[in-house]
Amino acid sequence: MTIAGLIYRLVDIFIPGTCSSCGAEKANYPMPACPACLEKALAGKRAEKTRISGLGAVWSCCAYTGGVMACLKDLKYRGNRSVLPFLEAMVKTFIKEHPYALEGIQIILPVPAYPSRLRQRGYNQADIIARMVSDITNIPYSGNILLKVRDTEAQAGLRLHKRLNNLNGVFSAPAADRVSGKKVLIVDDIVTSGSTIKACARSLEKASPAGVSGFTVAKTL
Repeated sequence: MTIAGLIYRLVDIFIPGTCSSCGAEKANYPMPACPACLEKALAGKRAEKTRISGLGAVWSCCAYTGGVMACLKDLKYRGNRSVLPFLEAMVKTFIKEHPYALEGIQIILPVPAYPSRLRQRGYNQADIIARMVSDITNIPYSGNILLKVRDTEAQAGLRLHKRLNNLNGVFSAPAADRVSGKKVLIVDDIVTSGSTIKACARSLEKASPAGVSGFTVAKTL
């Protein structure tokens, strides 16, 4: 178990039954945030756009706050799949309201997890979200084109230059020829600077894709 995962387990033990967003009691409700916070998140501002040099836009459903933050943390650190219907509703609403964001995309790739981290957690939250987007849009998905070949320090909290250095030589794409001439969408859970998605895109350059853009559920403020 990761340190973050252990912290979340301890919170569950010592502060059970409270909303991760507002702190209100939520009895045995399986979601990390209370219904009021989730409704507020669904009704909140949609569509955050991140411009990254050398890439198409990275689109996000919303800002990384409140109930959305609580759900994404619960998925990432606890593997709580009860949050997936809520996240799916957000993704569906975003795609319905902004169909141009994924226009022309021919293949969806998740940001990969390092093998030991994947074994430790048992899942990759970016892969779960990528499959979700594929199911909603009927755009083909592939989970074995991008590989993470070196483990890294967590990106959260790092300054931009350290984020970029942290990702040097991290990703590989031995099967990159499968995206040759195609418009590619790289999917992650959260975007901050876009350095992770850009590093993934660099590993695809040798295959000359027609374009690479990104999609995440949320964007940090």
